[in-house]
Amino acid sequence: EILFHPNTMKIYGCTTESYLLEKTRVTNIGDGERSYHIFYQVLAGANSTMRKKLRLDRGQGPLDFNYLKNGDCNQSDAAGMADGEQFQFTADAMQHLRFQSNERLSTFKLISGILHLGNISFKPGKEPRHQNHYADVDRDNMVSMAALESASVLLGTEQDALAETLCTQTLSIAGD
Repeated sequence: EILFHPNTMKIYGCTTESYLLEKTRVTNIGDGERSYHIFYQVLAGANSTMRKKLRLDRGQGPLDFNYLKNGDCNQSDAAGMADGEQFQFTADAMQHLRFQSNERLSTFKLISGILHLGNISFKPGKEPRHQNHYADVDRDNMVSMAALESASVLLGTEQDALAETLCTQTLSIAGD
């Protein structure tokens, strides 16, 4: 929590609370619930220029993303603001906190990249390329391939490297 002086809007203090963030909330949301609000905010509030940079320029909404469509996409925010308004509030807050424009864009690219990751589909691997490789990206599925391409661009990685990483299990046991 960042505390601002009411007259000057300069930061005069802060407090930190630890939250147990549910990792599974991104990939597995319950009926009647929503994932993290920022996903809905970006989809509702990004203008056409930003949507193009985030590879959301095909007019995608929450129902177009596997990570969001099982929840309640239309649930209103607790503060009573629409997701589009909340996106602008979030973007403005980032600017007031002196996030540079490239930092704000990188943050929104990461958020959008995560959404695209959820639309990649997989199939059982035909031949294991190595011991911990059990699946392959479904390259026959056009939606999956478009999602892989978008995610790789947004996350700044090569498409084949991302596909390989998503299909390879890595175990770390006692520092090994």
